[in-house]
Amino acid sequence: MHGDEVGVRSTGGLGREPVNGNATLLRRPYRRRVWATAAVALLGAAVTCGAALYLVGRRARPAPPVMTGDATRVHPETDHHVLDRREFKRRVSEIFPDTHLTTISVVHGVALALLIGNFLGLTPGSTEGTHALWRRIPYAVPSLGLIITISFEYYYFVAVYRWSPKFVDACMPYLLGICEIGAIYYLDDPRTWWWWNVALAVVGALAFLNTWMNCHRLMFRTDEMYAFVRRYVAGDIAAAVALGLVSAAVALGYRPHANGHLYSWWDLASIVFIGGLAFLSWRAHRFIRTLHGRLGERPGAAHETSTRAGR
Repeated sequence: MHGDEVGVRSTGGLGREPVNGNATLLRRPYRRRVWATAAVALLGAAVTCGAALYLVGRRARPAPPVMTGDATRVHPETDHHVLDRREFKRRVSEIFPDTHLTTISVVHGVALALLIGNFLGLTPGSTEGTHALWRRIPYAVPSLGLIITISFEYYYFVAVYRWSPKFVDACMPYLLGICEIGAIYYLDDPRTWWWWNVALAVVGALAFLNTWMNCHRLMFRTDEMYAFVRRYVAGDIAAAVALGLVSAAVALGYRPHANGHLYSWWDLASIVFIGGLAFLSWRAHRFIRTLHGRLGERPGAAHETSTRAGR
């Protein structure tokens, strides 16, 4: 360095710090900028989701009612069903899947965009170059796996479980998104990345516990199916806790890679994390197939029937 040049080096994608002792510390402004960007992104996601749900609520028309017991009352002028206990439950059941899928889609869209930007080193102060990309791979791949796995879990979740949404149900997708996005900002800081995933595992376990607590016998045709579904959700809680313990152990013991080496042994622990996500996806796929079997229809049978009918 010569004259008044200030030497800086990357500090995990969140800012830069001086190489010499006379330069002004630059890490704090970049940290504020990153968190401000994350806050604006989440606020935009919340506004977008609210607008989408508002439009869905205005345009959705009730499906023809199932006539069981007392006749369903219909307003003589508007031809809409009069709001009573049964009609309210039906409306809530209709919007439950759309609400959750819209929310998780918006949150994961933001997370995926930030993952690409941080992986390619586009955030202020992050290190660029091929070497930095290779260093981020052990943490970018699990972050992408989390986005895919959580999306897949929600796809069948809204088909199997339905109840009147509570405040905690609205919070869960956003809390999961905060933990996912928080980890994405620390692809260059593995120890902090692991701690964010500890938080994600805790939130995930609480989300599964919330599902377990709202899973009631009246949702299912038989006692056997009800017991099977509750056992499955309990297994998901245990898997989330296990991933959290693994993440905490790695975060506590993590040591940076030695000079001249691209990765340390601790970096390879991300393979275990990816294996845990693969296990959760496999359990979900097996759960769906088993549920099809217990409902009296093998997977793909409905599609084959409609195809033959079209011929």
